[in-house]
Amino acid sequence: MKTQIGNDINRAIQLLNEGELISIPTETVYGLAANGLNSSAVAKIYEAKKRPSFNPLILHFSSFEQVRPYLSLIPDYLETLVQKFSPGPLTYIVKKPISIPDITTSGLDTFAFRIPNHPLTLELLSALNFPLAAPSANIFGMTSPTNYTHVFDQLNGRIPYILDGGACVIGLESTILDCTSTRPIIRRFGGVSKEDIEEVLSMEVIVESYGSKSLAPGMLAAHYSPGIPLELLSEEEWIQFIPNENCALLSLSRIHPLQRNHSSIQLSKTRNMNEAAAKLFESLRFFKSNNCERIIAHTMPERGIGLAINDRLKRASATRF
Repeated sequence: MKTQIGNDINRAIQLLNEGELISIPTETVYGLAANGLNSSAVAKIYEAKKRPSFNPLILHFSSFEQVRPYLSLIPDYLETLVQKFSPGPLTYIVKKPISIPDITTSGLDTFAFRIPNHPLTLELLSALNFPLAAPSANIFGMTSPTNYTHVFDQLNGRIPYILDGGACVIGLESTILDCTSTRPIIRRFGGVSKEDIEEVLSMEVIVESYGSKSLAPGMLAAHYSPGIPLELLSEEEWIQFIPNENCALLSLSRIHPLQRNHSSIQLSKTRNMNEAAAKLFESLRFFKSNNCERIIAHTMPERGIGLAINDRLKRASATRF
């Protein structure tokens, strides 16, 4: 199979209607998309990504009106959140109707959905009569793609088409919010912060990661691997660490005393956390492509999207080589 790259919406629609896979751009990361109501098409996602079938997928819709037919009992706060954050990087977990196949939700009685904030993908979704199941467009467990070249590098020959929508603006996956109870629960940190959600709802939000249990997408303890070992230190430990040869140094804005002798990246010299998030995955890929043997990173400020960056770094550091 030859993987083509372009921005032909009609070609994308044709392939999806035929039960094929394509990669789609979003504001978070590029997704590997298929008809989320077609079990055979969804099975191709797991095969192409080498993804375990016990890891559920997120369904993508063009609008909340498109989601409504799939909803039954929902808490009052859900519509408030949708009005504020969607389209955008917030995923909602709700009770699953029988019309959504078990393979899409890994047999769970819930399903996850979001409305992505990317004009090309919203146009595509509006032209379809089904939602798209779309995890990140990479080999399972590896660093998520933030432009079409990242997708091509890992999935060339595995999928027929990549819809090129430019570089992802946010660069980290969506926040996952469990909306199956009276109070929302953050299951994964991402592009919408805990503080922003609490401000909109005027209530405290619970944080309860599933950890190694795959009851929400992207929640395995070891995930987002750059393909080389990553060690995560506190900022104070990082500045005192003496790196060995071929170590790479990743920081928010600090300059390591030995930085001149090593590959190094500062995610944001102005300590802008949104800029840091957008550069994270591309930076990890850079070190791997430049033959670095080990990445030494430090934790980010534990607030806002910094919590999401730390989540990805912790999972990347959990990978064993």
